Formats: sequence, structure tokens, C-alpha cells
Amino acid sequence: SINKNLNLFLKINEVIDAEGNIDLIKIKNILNILKNEYDFIIIDTSSRIEFKYVKLVLSTVNKIIFLIEPNILEIQKSKNLLDVFIKEWEIDVDKIKIVFNKIYNILFCFSF
Repeated sequence: SINKNLNLFLKINEVIDAEGNIDLIKIKNILNILKNEYDFIIIDTSSRIEFKYVKLVLSTVNKIIFLIEPNILEIQKSKNLLDVFIKEWEIDVDKIKIVFNKIYNILFCFSF
């Protein structure tokens, strides 16, 4: 518990092993319990698409917030990831919101 309105779940190692494989039964049970207790559940995933749980999480969530540092290298890396999400994994593009972070302390948000 961070405060009365915010809790943080850090025991990711209980549902994900070192290779990025996820225990689907455990994660579904945890999410079902959390859905009844919270209005919002935020899941921070890896950008390593070889981890199987990343596709599972991105395929089932309502919204994806894609954080990008505004420089050429990060934008190209993000474009490659988005291509996988949209073209290969068939993630609905309307679920994805892009946030450019670390630019003059202002956040820019847009969808495509």
C-alpha cells in the first residue's frame, strides 16, 4: 500500500519466470480479484517482445500507453515495436496512445 488510494504489486516473479513465460492461471486469478477492488489496474510490461506475456497483456488490456523518449533512436525503436504490435499481433490501433516524455517537462499525447 502506497497510500489509501494506491497499491503496488511487485511480486511479478510469482507469475513470470526468467524466460518471460507467464503462469496464465495465476495472472488471471490475480486480475479477477483486482478488478473487483480497483477502478484502474496499470501493468508495466517489458519492451522485449520475445517475452510471451507481453503479447498476452497487450492483447487483453483496454488501453496501451506507449512512452517514447523524443530522439531519433527511440522513435525508430518504437516504430519497430508498434509495427509488431499492430501488424503481427493485430493489436487494435485505437487502444494505443503515444506519450513523448522528457521534453521540457511537458507531456505530449496523441493517437494515430
